[in-house]
Amino acid sequence: MHCDIRSTERPPVRRGAYSLLELLLVLVVILIVAMLSFPSLRAAMAQYRIEQIASRWSSVVREMRLRAMETGLPHAVTYAPNTVHYSIWSVGPDGVRLEQGRFRLSDSSGDVELAFLSCNDSGVDRRSKLEEIQNGASRFGGSARHGSDRSIVFRADGTASEDHCVWIWDSNLSRGVRIDIQALTGTISSHNSP
Repeated sequence: MHCDIRSTERPPVRRGAYSLLELLLVLVVILIVAMLSFPSLRAAMAQYRIEQIASRWSSVVREMRLRAMETGLPHAVTYAPNTVHYSIWSVGPDGVRLEQGRFRLSDSSGDVELAFLSCNDSGVDRRSKLEEIQNGASRFGGSARHGSDRSIVFRADGTASEDHCVWIWDSNLSRGVRIDIQALTGTISSHNSP
């Protein structure tokens, strides 16, 4: 009898697993990349919140324009520069101002510090006004406009009483959204700050 000594079993094959050191190294690289991208991600989220708040405020302004056209009576939005306060109102058939509500720009996260800034001074170059707003906005003072509420009044035909340029500004980011209202057409447009 002949006996075959060769084994039919194959030698164990090493599987392609990763060592603990390799896994930790990959984890460290991922954490470093995440830490480097966090500041820009936070700034992007704050800019997004500013844009959303500006969009909501633009909607209020558009609604006042539509109400003026529907009712045939003037409707308005009044805002106080360097604050977060605004109100909406209309003029009744008897010519009396009817306050419809007082509101404030709000951000539930608390990450943005907002204020209205007006750029409606006649005879002032818009570029220099923008620089003035940017320089004074972080203090909500300095050379930025103070006091004197501004009203955007819409007539029954949908036109505004005058051209308006309003910034909704975040002093933490030194960025904001500019909202323009054209008097002749009542057109409302928004632009991000440069």
